[in-house]
Amino acid sequence: MVFTQVPVCQQWLMEQKVPMLTGMQIRMARAAMRLRVDDVARMAGLPWARLQHLERQDGPLTGDDATLAALRSFYCERGAIFVDGHADVLPSVQVRADWSDKADQS
Repeated sequence: MVFTQVPVCQQWLMEQKVPMLTGMQIRMARAAMRLRVDDVARMAGLPWARLQHLERQDGPLTGDDATLAALRSFYCERGAIFVDGHADVLPSVQVRADWSDKADQS
């Protein structure tokens, strides 16, 4: 039997009902981590214009599943926690106190 190590973030995503991301959440995550759109695009391997388009969307993000997964993984691996909204609260993002800015080195 072969076992492969799955990053904690991806393992959690596989085990949970994953909340939909919104444009507001990815803007919040980027701002909290003090990153520019072009930095995130380069480090996440996404076209700059596509990321900018996603950030401008209202409500749940729509688009290619691989693109959305890459974006979620990028932020999650750096300490972002995406929180679903409910009747009285908008969706939000929390960033772990020990978030990693190691991506700036990429």
